[in-house]
Amino acid sequence: MYFTSFGGFIALTSWLPTYWEKLLSVAFAGLLAGIIFSLLAAIIRVLSDKLTGERVAIIGFSILILGSLLMM
Repeated sequence: MYFTSFGGFIALTSWLPTYWEKLLSVAFAGLLAGIIFSLLAAIIRVLSDKLTGERVAIIGFSILILGSLLMM
């Protein structure tokens, strides 16, 4: 679970600018990825303070499992 959550966090930090770079300029891609990713991470951290980390982890992993099943 740690590998999936923390590894996913690190992977998205690296992958999002590369993804956006295909559509936008390098500078704007980095800016957009930084804003979207840091905003999403901040919202999730606030939610985990309000709902407890365990509940947010269960919700997050449930969404991850559902998304994986849909993609298969």
